[in-house]
Amino acid sequence: AVAFLELDDLPTAEARAHMDVSLRKHLRLDAEKSQEITVMGRWFVEECNGPGQAFPRLAKRLHKIDGATYFNDLMAVLADITQSSEGGPSTRQSEALADLARIFRLK
Repeated sequence: AVAFLELDDLPTAEARAHMDVSLRKHLRLDAEKSQEITVMGRWFVEECNGPGQAFPRLAKRLHKIDGATYFNDLMAVLADITQSSEGGPSTRQSEALADLARIFRLK
């Protein structure tokens, strides 16, 4: 979610708050756990040298270790993120969604 959000330039505090609410709702997390996951996500994005490299890497890892168990939850969070931004997903986010479909063999 962090990598996807950051594909749309620098996210606002409002966009980050929407992501937090979405994580808590769809993954059934409390505020503390959601913040912990967000911090870890931010760290991972930095370790991957940016969201463009982090997103597909995380998607591939999720597919490998989890198959499709959490795919619907992931898609719900990503949908919330795109709906909260003006104009829908950015070009980079749209490309990331296409990559995600390929990784999970949806296309």
